[in-house]
Amino acid sequence: MKKLLFAIVLLSFSVLTMAQSISLGTDNEYCPNTEYEFTVNLPGSYSSISATQFLITQQPYAFNQSQTSFKFKGKFNDVNIKQIITVRYNNSNNTYPFEYKRVKSLFYSNDYSCGQIQPKFTSNNAPATSFTAPLCQVSNFNITFNKIKWHTAFENPVYCFGSISDYEYLLPVNWKLGNNTSNGSTWLQGTNTATITSDLSTGNGSTILIRPKNTCTTPSANTQPQVPIFINRPPSFAVSPATAAIMCGSTTPITFTINNVSGATGITNHTWNLGTTPNGWLLSNGSPAPSIYSTGTANTLVLTPACGASPGNVGASVTANGINCIAASSNVSVTQPTLSISGNSNFCANATYFINNLPCNTSNVIWEIMPSTAATLNVSNNQVTISPAGNYGTVMLKAKINSPCFNGVVQVQKQNISISQLPNDIYTLRIFDGAMWHSNKIIIKH
Repeated sequence: MKKLLFAIVLLSFSVLTMAQSISLGTDNEYCPNTEYEFTVNLPGSYSSISATQFLITQQPYAFNQSQTSFKFKGKFNDVNIKQIITVRYNNSNNTYPFEYKRVKSLFYSNDYSCGQIQPKFTSNNAPATSFTAPLCQVSNFNITFNKIKWHTAFENPVYCFGSISDYEYLLPVNWKLGNNTSNGSTWLQGTNTATITSDLSTGNGSTILIRPKNTCTTPSANTQPQVPIFINRPPSFAVSPATAAIMCGSTTPITFTINNVSGATGITNHTWNLGTTPNGWLLSNGSPAPSIYSTGTANTLVLTPACGASPGNVGASVTANGINCIAASSNVSVTQPTLSISGNSNFCANATYFINNLPCNTSNVIWEIMPSTAATLNVSNNQVTISPAGNYGTVMLKAKINSPCFNGVVQVQKQNISISQLPNDIYTLRIFDGAMWHSNKIIIKH
């Protein structure tokens, strides 16, 4: 008997539950902050209605005669959590909650399993984590990514539904999303496929940000992670040589060239930044170089280090398409010269020697030969001529150099110079006596 009564009660509850309905249904997707009209049908007479997270904007109306059917109006809040409309009937003895989990809101961040924005280049499907857009050029980037899903927070298991079709982009000023130009602060609306176009000069070191957009309601909550694309804007021009090591005291001219490394067009002028005067450089005509020097459409400049100076870096800029484009500079350094004595390692008669890489600001060079009795020295313009003094063998040549390039006097030497005696000259003298020839050797000793 007890089992029969329990079965009857359970059947009655099942009937009542099945008889409850609401339209609009819980399986639909809804926009927040939009007023909807709902129709409720109950198995018993209406008692009351309440809501959690949901806002009832108009209390029930349009009841039928038995009070088992009515309408009401309300709005879903802009928050992606479960929103509940609870209806009570039969003198509040029965309660039924209508649970809505498909409210399109971006209030809480999406769970990873509902999808992530991962841009890729459409040309090769490579991850688009950064853009390289050379300065003074307009660059186009075509990207795409899979649509992410809507997410209802705090559900277990994770609840994802539908897909988000609209996204927005925050670009550097004067960059474009399609045909729309950014002011640098306003998000531009787009989709999961975009063409992003750089301007000529802005954005280096900054980022492009992407996030989903809720077009259901304006304004809308949005705490979704902003996916960055990093921007690198390298110079379109570079001065070569990229590094120039100048030995102290060198006056060898150097040819600098502004290279168009990215194929920029619309070039009208090349300007060189040579540093505050005196900058240690001389122009090809011998005059001191100014701080700023233009070579027009020519991209080369010949500079000579001024004697005793320490020239600075050589910078440049190029006017292209009306924009002043900074070029990568040539880094100039001054090094101590490596000195050596150049000349023959052996000789019989006179031999001349000089010092390699002798600084132009050398005040004097003192030459010395050891042993001193082996030869005589004839010094002229920082070079020396050695003449044998009759003592043959191996000698060492020394030079002491006094130059501001060094901290005091430095010495350089050339060892194991061999002075040899000239070989004897041997001649053959032939005399004809009228009948025959006679040969005699004549030896001339040195």
